[in-house]
Amino acid sequence: MLEQRLLTSETLQRDIKNGDHWRRIAERYGITLMSCLDKLQLDCVNAVAVNAVRNGEGCQTIAMRYGIITPGARAALEEHYLERTMADIRAGDHYRTIAARYGMTSTPALSKLITQYVTYHNGNLTPL
Repeated sequence: MLEQRLLTSETLQRDIKNGDHWRRIAERYGITLMSCLDKLQLDCVNAVAVNAVRNGEGCQTIAMRYGIITPGARAALEEHYLERTMADIRAGDHYRTIAARYGMTSTPALSKLITQYVTYHNGNLTPL
C-alpha cells in the first residue's frame, strides 16, 4: 500500500519525467512489490517513448536501454510507434517491413499495425 502511494509522489514522478532508469528509481525509493515495479516501468516507458520515437529510435534499442522487460510495458512502448507506422503505410511500405524496421514484436501492437494496413488498403476490415 505504501509503495503504491509512493508511485504518485511528486519527487518520484519528477525522476520518471527526467528519464531515469526504472531500476535506479526502484532502488532509490525501495520499491520491491512486483505490481508496483510493473507500474513504475510502464510510467517510465510513457515518459521516454515520445522523444525516442521522434528521434527515430527502434523499440529494441529503447527496450534495452531502459530495461523494459514486462509485456505490458513493451506493448505500451510499441504502441507509441503506431502514428509513425501509419505514415509508412501511406508511403507504400508493407506491414512486415514496418514491424521489422521499428522492432515491433508484441501481439497487441502488431494487431493494430495489421488493422491499419488492411483498413488503409481496402477501406474496410476484409482480409487481403
